[in-house]
Amino acid sequence: MEDSHLSVEKVCRLLGVHKSTFYRQKAKATFVRPKQAVIQEKVRVLCQQHPTYGYRRIWALLKRQGIEVNQKTVYSVMKAEGLTQKQKRYEAKRTYQPVDFQINSSN
Repeated sequence: MEDSHLSVEKVCRLLGVHKSTFYRQKAKATFVRPKQAVIQEKVRVLCQQHPTYGYRRIWALLKRQGIEVNQKTVYSVMKAEGLTQKQKRYEAKRTYQPVDFQINSSN
C-alpha cells in the first residue's frame, strides 16, 4: 500500500471501506502479543528484584520495559506463582475519653 501512487483515502473509497477500519487493521497487524511463558518469567524476575511490589507496580515496570500486558494478566500470574502481597489493613485510631456529667432532668 505504501509503494502505490494512490492515497489511502482513494483506495478505501474504491474498496468501500472506512479509513478507520484500514488503520485499525494495520495497528492489529503490527501488535505482537508476548508469550505467556515470557510474561511469567519476567514477572518472576521482577518479583524477586522487588519483593514488596504488588501487581500494579510490577505491571508498571513491565510497561516501562516495553511489554504490553494487561494488569489482570499480571495479577493472575502472580497469584498462580504465589507472589501476591498481603494488603495493608489500617485500623482507625480511636480516642476514648471518659464522660463526667450529671443528669439532672430528662430531655
